[in-house]
Parts: sequence; C-alpha cells; structure tokens
Amino acid sequence: MSFFLYKPHIEGSKGQITTPDVLIDRVLNYKQPELIPTSTNLLTSSYFQQSIKENKIAPLYALTSLGGGLIISPGAALKDGPTNLARKAWRFSTVSKHQEKLTLNGLPLHKTILPKEAISLVQGVKNKMPRGLTVICLGPWTHLTQTFVVELSDPILGRSLKHNISIEMTDKDQWPSRPIARYSTGPTQRKVEDYI
Repeated sequence: MSFFLYKPHIEGSKGQITTPDVLIDRVLNYKQPELIPTSTNLLTSSYFQQSIKENKIAPLYALTSLGGGLIISPGAALKDGPTNLARKAWRFSTVSKHQEKLTLNGLPLHKTILPKEAISLVQGVKNKMPRGLTVICLGPWTHLTQTFVVELSDPILGRSLKHNISIEMTDKDQWPSRPIARYSTGPTQRKVEDYI
C-alpha cells in the first residue's frame, strides 16, 4: 500500500498548535464536475521544487481527514508534477460556518469549489470524510516564477496561512564548477582514477 506521511502544524482557534502524524492513502483532485483519483506518491511538503520553465503552477487548498474531523491547508500543484501541501493547517470545524468568506490568493473558495460541496462528493458529513483521504481543490493555473506564494485567508477570524515555494529551473546548473570526483580514505584524500 502506498501512502504519504503528512505532518501538519495545526493552528487552533486560540493559537495553540498541534502536530499529528497523518497517513494519507487516497488523494482525489477536484476537476469540475468530478473527483479524480491521484497517486499519493505525487504528494510532498517540500519548500523547494524543480521544474522546467514551460510548466504551470496553481494554488490549492486541501481537505484532509483526521480521526477527529478535517483540516484545511494551502498548497500548490505543478501541472506535470508534485502536489505540494503546506505544513500549516486549520481545523475545518473552526472555519466551516463561514467557509464562503475564505479566500485562496484573494479568490473566494466558491470559484473552485466550496469545502462543504467537496465533502458531500466523497459521501462525507459536515466536518467528516472517510479516514486517510485528502481532497485537492485547485485554483487557476499560472506561469512559474522563482517563488510562488499561496495564501489561505480567513477575514472573519483575521488570520491567514501562507505557503512559500522556491522554484529551481532544471536548465540551471547550481554548481559554478563541479568538483572532481574523489574517494576518501581515512583522514587523507587523494585523486584516484575512476574505473566506472
């Protein structure tokens, strides 16, 4: 069985933070009008991503099921690659009554799909979905820049979750000059012939 071990920092309504280990074994991407299963191997929480210039990126919010309810977190997805979940989240129960007011990078969530509608698509009830499930709701695609910021805002409680991703282009070599391969033997290092 394939799964992703998610370790979000969940901010409570009074500022307290808990960090549970969450096993995600099923991921569904919302593509209007349905949910499409996606591999859990495409999930990451890395703040650095490598990509080609022609790729596109989209902000997202994710609903993830825990034993005692749901959490909502921001993230981003590359068109040809991983889905990046922020390690910051809120308990969905604290925002469920005013979810229509939440925004993702300034856009109201109803421009993608409201959380309550996504929950009903997976036969969830109120603040609960089947365990081990994450539903990804994408915002609009945009061109890549060196940094991409996703902000999930709650104007009612006056708070937001930000997720910054640094994009490294694959055509750029990070080394000004690559070091010559060496083998290390004890405390000394010497150049040796490479027979590979």
